[in-house]
Amino acid sequence: MPCFNHGQYVAESIKAVLAQTFSDLELIVIDDCSADSSVQEVLELKQSDARLHLLRHGRNLGPSRSRNDGIAAARGQFLAFCDADDTWLPEKLERQVSLLQSHTDFGLTYCDASIIDQAGKKTGQKFSDLFPLPVPPSGGLFAALCAASFINTQSVLVRRRLIASSEWFDERIRCNEDWWLWLRLSRLTKFFYEPAVMANYRIHPASTSRTQPARYKRDLWRLCKRNLRAHPDMPRYLQGLMWYQMGSTLYSLGRRRTGRIFMRRGIVDFIRGGGSFARLLRMGVRYFQATLGWSIGRR
Repeated sequence: MPCFNHGQYVAESIKAVLAQTFSDLELIVIDDCSADSSVQEVLELKQSDARLHLLRHGRNLGPSRSRNDGIAAARGQFLAFCDADDTWLPEKLERQVSLLQSHTDFGLTYCDASIIDQAGKKTGQKFSDLFPLPVPPSGGLFAALCAASFINTQSVLVRRRLIASSEWFDERIRCNEDWWLWLRLSRLTKFFYEPAVMANYRIHPASTSRTQPARYKRDLWRLCKRNLRAHPDMPRYLQGLMWYQMGSTLYSLGRRRTGRIFMRRGIVDFIRGGGSFARLLRMGVRYFQATLGWSIGRR
């Protein structure tokens, strides 16, 4: 379901989906009130392939609403996502459908992707190089996802029955909305990681994390807060990690005193909950950097 903002990439993304070796699919494209030539490109492609469907928004509603509208319109037993500036390799769906059909105790599978630049050239890096995977990368991943986001949205295939209304993309979050969905789903099912590269992930100057860094950080803070409220039964060391990440984010947003208080509480809970020494050491270093007024990152 491409949610597009970059007209020059739309046709490329759509053609990659329609060219899948697994052809029994429907492609639902959501036009989130684009201001470029995207709609015309979609309409032209639609004339030659009945599997392509177009939904249009009268105003910009954001990626979460766009994906939710696509989910609501979908009729298949599996769901996959692809933003307009990314592409799939031809065998992606066929391999992932086969994986879920043969591993019935897993509800979601994800894969790796090549990093490409604005012109579509490979950079030599993979998504997993930029966002390291946990060990192991398959199974129950809730704790790992509390620590970091490492799943690329366009790499996912998930069973449709798992996406109940309460587990759809949260429309109050415009950045990190995919991370919140993976957290919720990881409470319901196991994830299967396929190490093969089956997609291309484009990094360019218009990426949200680059153009809207403050919004990105605010949504990260909201996500951690929501995770604490939604899952009060999570182990104490994970609760500490959430408090610490909220504090680190608040500090980077200029709320330094509150940020240090949250970070300190997070470290205490992390210790009392038996969190790993390696992560505790990193948290402690960053806390003392914040205390001394140095610039810090999120983790």
